[in-house]
Amino acid sequence: MFLTATKLAPALAMGNTIVIKCSELAPATMFEFAKLIEKTGIPKGVINIITGLGEPCGKALTTHHLVERIAFTGGPETAKHIVKNSAENL
Repeated sequence: MFLTATKLAPALAMGNTIVIKCSELAPATMFEFAKLIEKTGIPKGVINIITGLGEPCGKALTTHHLVERIAFTGGPETAKHIVKNSAENL
Protein backbone atom coordinates (compact mmCIF):
# COMPACT_ATOMS: atom_id res chain seq x y z
CA MET A 1 0.00 0.00 0.00
CA PHE A 2 2.90 2.36 0.77
CA LEU A 3 4.43 1.88 -2.68
CA THR A 4 1.07 2.54 -4.30
CA ALA A 5 0.55 5.69 -2.24
CA THR A 6 3.95 7.10 -3.19
CA LYS A 7 3.17 6.62 -6.87
CA LEU A 8 -0.28 8.20 -6.58
CA ALA A 9 0.80 11.57 -5.20
CA PRO A 10 2.81 12.76 -8.23
CA ALA A 11 0.22 11.45 -10.67
CA LEU A 12 -2.60 13.24 -8.84
CA ALA A 13 -0.55 16.42 -8.53
CA MET A 14 -0.25 16.50 -12.32
CA GLY A 15 -4.01 16.08 -12.76
CA ASN A 16 -4.05 12.50 -13.97
CA THR A 17 -6.66 9.85 -13.43
CA ILE A 18 -5.34 6.54 -12.19
CA VAL A 19 -6.13 2.87 -12.66
CA ILE A 20 -4.67 0.49 -10.09
CA LYS A 21 -4.64 -3.20 -10.94
CA CYS A 22 -4.16 -4.93 -7.65
CA SER A 23 -2.50 -8.28 -7.19
CA GLU A 24 -4.77 -11.18 -7.94
CA LEU A 25 -3.20 -12.93 -4.94
CA ALA A 26 -3.88 -10.19 -2.38
CA PRO A 27 -6.54 -7.67 -3.45
CA ALA A 28 -7.93 -7.03 0.04
CA THR A 29 -5.28 -4.44 0.89
CA MET A 30 -6.25 -2.31 -2.10
CA PHE A 31 -9.94 -2.59 -1.22
CA GLU A 32 -9.13 -1.14 2.20
CA PHE A 33 -7.00 1.53 0.54
CA ALA A 34 -10.00 2.40 -1.66
CA LYS A 35 -12.03 3.07 1.49
CA LEU A 36 -9.38 5.51 2.66
CA ILE A 37 -9.27 7.20 -0.74
CA GLU A 38 -13.03 7.65 -0.65
CA LYS A 39 -12.78 9.41 2.73
CA THR A 40 -10.37 12.00 1.28
CA GLY A 41 -13.04 13.49 -0.95
CA ILE A 42 -11.21 12.73 -4.18
CA PRO A 43 -13.98 12.60 -6.81
CA LYS A 44 -15.16 9.18 -7.95
CA GLY A 45 -13.41 8.05 -11.11
CA VAL A 46 -10.13 9.82 -10.41
CA ILE A 47 -8.61 6.74 -8.76
CA ASN A 48 -9.93 3.41 -10.02
CA ILE A 49 -9.05 -0.01 -8.65
CA ILE A 50 -9.55 -3.12 -10.72
CA THR A 51 -8.95 -6.78 -10.00
CA GLY A 52 -8.10 -9.65 -12.24
CA LEU A 53 -5.27 -11.68 -13.64
CA GLY A 54 -2.32 -10.14 -15.44
CA GLU A 55 -3.68 -11.77 -18.55
CA PRO A 56 -6.10 -10.26 -19.63
CA CYS A 57 -6.48 -7.28 -17.21
CA GLY A 58 -2.85 -6.20 -16.94
CA LYS A 59 -2.35 -6.70 -20.64
CA ALA A 60 -5.39 -4.57 -21.48
CA LEU A 61 -3.99 -1.73 -19.38
CA THR A 62 -0.43 -1.93 -20.68
CA THR A 63 -1.42 -2.13 -24.34
CA HIS A 64 -4.13 0.54 -24.34
CA HIS A 65 -3.28 3.59 -26.47
CA LEU A 66 -4.70 6.06 -23.93
CA VAL A 67 -2.43 4.87 -21.11
CA GLU A 68 0.42 7.37 -21.06
CA ARG A 69 2.40 6.24 -18.02
CA ILE A 70 2.83 2.94 -16.22
CA ALA A 71 4.24 2.36 -12.76
CA PHE A 72 4.33 -1.07 -11.25
CA THR A 73 5.46 -3.04 -8.27
CA GLY A 74 6.56 -6.53 -9.11
CA GLY A 75 9.34 -8.78 -10.21
CA PRO A 76 11.40 -9.10 -13.38
CA GLU A 77 8.86 -11.31 -15.15
CA THR A 78 6.14 -8.72 -14.64
CA ALA A 79 8.50 -6.03 -15.91
CA LYS A 80 9.20 -8.03 -19.08
CA HIS A 81 5.49 -8.36 -19.82
CA ILE A 82 4.87 -4.65 -19.21
CA VAL A 83 7.74 -3.57 -21.46
CA LYS A 84 6.66 -5.96 -24.20
CA ASN A 85 2.99 -4.94 -23.98
CA SER A 86 3.64 -1.20 -23.87
CA ALA A 87 6.34 -1.11 -26.57
CA GLU A 88 3.92 0.11 -29.26
CA ASN A 89 2.79 3.03 -27.06
CA LEU A 90 6.20 4.53 -26.28
